Amino acid sequence: MTEVREEKVRCSRCKLELEREMFWKNSSRNNGLQSSCISCHRSQVKRYNEKNPGLNAAHVRAYEANPENADKVAMWKRNSKENRAERMRDPEYAEMKKQYWRDYYHNVRKPKIAAQKAAAKALEGGQS
Repeated sequence: MTEVREEKVRCSRCKLELEREMFWKNSSRNNGLQSSCISCHRSQVKRYNEKNPGLNAAHVRAYEANPENADKVAMWKRNSKENRAERMRDPEYAEMKKQYWRDYYHNVRKPKIAAQKAAAKALEGGQS
């Protein structure tokens, strides 16, 4: 039996009904999605990081300071710096990356932002 999923989901924070794509996946939940939308979750993370400055940096420093992780950290730093610098020197790669982000913005982000604004406007109109 195939499961029919609702097209819109209500965010537990902003209370807007949004498309399923506006939520991150969470396999532990019944509907397979986080309870709050991506924008609410990001603002929550931003507030948390503002209240707890340096907490993530302290975690990274502790991980890098652990001798057991020295090989992993050294390899990651070497590979990420060398590979990124090498890729960025390639004009084809740089152009492909620019085109990818242009397409992503116009085909994915812009419609999602428009849908969020329309939902917020509809909600405001219904409450007036």
